[in-house]
Amino acid sequence: MTEKYEKGLTDRQKRALPFFVGCKSYEEGCRKAEVSKHAFYSWLQNPAFKSELTRLQDDVVSEAVLTLKFNMTHATDVLVSLLEHKDNPSLQRAVCNDIIGHVSKFREIEEIERRLDALESNAKLNPI
Repeated sequence: MTEKYEKGLTDRQKRALPFFVGCKSYEEGCRKAEVSKHAFYSWLQNPAFKSELTRLQDDVVSEAVLTLKFNMTHATDVLVSLLEHKDNPSLQRAVCNDIIGHVSKFREIEEIERRLDALESNAKLNPI
């Protein structure tokens, strides 16, 4: 192989990474990057390639989560406004169930966090 290595990656691997991150499946990524599935799965055995792929995928997820966070208030306003559709009781019922479900899940997570914090504090005070 005459390709230069940087961080344990070949030039071909570096060029192909965005395809694997941006496609719906690794198979589609292989087609678009013009890489055989066999080559791709052998690349996954390379810790540097796998690490860079994971890092790039995590970046995409972080960006998606930021987009959701930026739109949370608007989504909440729209959901609550649907409660006013008195002409559509099925929609109102579904929205009520959604809101109750979201609040219940939020409370459940808060309770788990509270209990976890207490356990961690106790573990610090009473190490084994």
